[in-house]
Parts: sequence; C-alpha cells; structure tokens
Amino acid sequence: MSDVIDSVRLPDSLSLEGVGMRLGLSLTTLAVAIALAISAPIAVALYTLYLEGRRSQVDGVVAYAGDVLHRAESVWSQIDFALEALESTPACSPEQLVAMRRVDLESTYLQAVGRVDGTKLVCSSLDLGGRPLELGPVTAVEGDGTRIRTSVSFDFAEEPLLVVERDGYVAIVNKGVSTDSSLSIPGSSLAAILTDTGTVVASRGNVDGGWLDRLGSLTAGSYTRDGRVIAVIPSTKYPLAGLAAVPVALVPSRMLGY
Repeated sequence: MSDVIDSVRLPDSLSLEGVGMRLGLSLTTLAVAIALAISAPIAVALYTLYLEGRRSQVDGVVAYAGDVLHRAESVWSQIDFALEALESTPACSPEQLVAMRRVDLESTYLQAVGRVDGTKLVCSSLDLGGRPLELGPVTAVEGDGTRIRTSVSFDFAEEPLLVVERDGYVAIVNKGVSTDSSLSIPGSSLAAILTDTGTVVASRGNVDGGWLDRLGSLTAGSYTRDGRVIAVIPSTKYPLAGLAAVPVALVPSRMLGY
C-alpha cells in the first residue's frame, strides 16, 4: 500500500515548488504593473510639460517676428503718408520743398524724402544746395509699382539706407529701424521682407534665401529648417512679413522668460 502511495506524485503546478514559482511570477508581474501604473502618468505629465514649454519657447520666436513686422508696418505707414503728401504740390517748387522738410521733421523713421528723375535725387528735404544725388539701380519692383533700392550709400549716413520710390518720389529710411530688437541669442536672425518679390529690405544676422520659399502662400507660423526655428508673420496691411530665426539648440535654454 505504501508503495502505491509513494508512487502517486502531484503535478508540478500543484507542488510546493510550482506554487512558489507561480506566486513569485505573479508578484513580479504585479510589481511591474504597479510601477507602470505609477510611472506612466508621471511620464505623460512630464512630456506634456516639455511640449508646453517647447511651445512657449517657440512662441517667443514668433513674438520676435511679430515685433519686426510691427516696426516695418510703422515704417511703411510713414512712407505712404510722406509720398502722398508730396503729390499735391508742384515738383521741386518752393512750396514742395517746405512740404518735404515738414514731412521729414514730423516723421520718426524717415531720414529724408525727395523727388527723383531717373536714378537721380533732384530735390529733397536734405540741404544739398541743389546738387543731385545718384541713387543707383533699382533692386526690385513690387506689384503696385513701388521701386525698391535696398542699399544706397549717402555721404551723410554711416550705413547704406533703404530708398522706396513711388510715382517719382522717394522716402529714405534707416534699415535698422525694423530690426531694432532685444533679441541677442548667438546665431539668431531678424528680417523684414517684401512678400511680392521676397526682397529683404532690412535684416540682422544671416538670412538664407531658402527660408523665404513659403512666402507665396504664407500664413503666420513657425517651422524648423537648417537647424533653426524660423517664424514668419505676414502683414494684413502691406506686402510685408517679419521673420525671426533662432538656432534650435538655443531655443529651450535661452527663450525662457521672454
């Protein structure tokens, strides 16, 4: 009889060893499940915070582009006002010269206004003693016929100036006005761009022509290219856009607290 009893063996799954192994595996599985249940929401929360922080930092780049656009629009508004004001008086007459000086004094962004004949500035708000000034070739012609010279040197200016010509009159502008920003991140760039032709009328830092590919169907926003976060904001009033570009590696650490 004992021989029969000795010959009866419990299945491995019901043996003490089997039960112990299954219990160990169950506890391990339970521990892993608990760890995942605790850590997954934390990981999701941290990633969400990262994305929100990243979005906030990218928004900072967009804000710089918007600042450039705001300044450029202010410049263009004064250009429009000045050139329209001169059309109502005879060209280069004493009356118009008085009007030119008045417009020049009242503007905050214009260096001078004047009348052109071909490529020569024949009279202006500047005291040139009647001496004409050569303006040089036109850089671009916008859709409304506005003629742009992006870099004209004058004896009275340390840096080349922007000259905007329309209907025989010109406004002369310090290009740095549009990009006078507090942005100081190394490798960053700012630019004011004419959207009709993609002409950069003011810039600070390097501006790659490839960054302007999207101007044709432009909406406000940002994208990543050439290792930079690039934000472009188009104007709803003028054929202008403001651009800001910041190296991707420097966006997270330097745009905080903008």
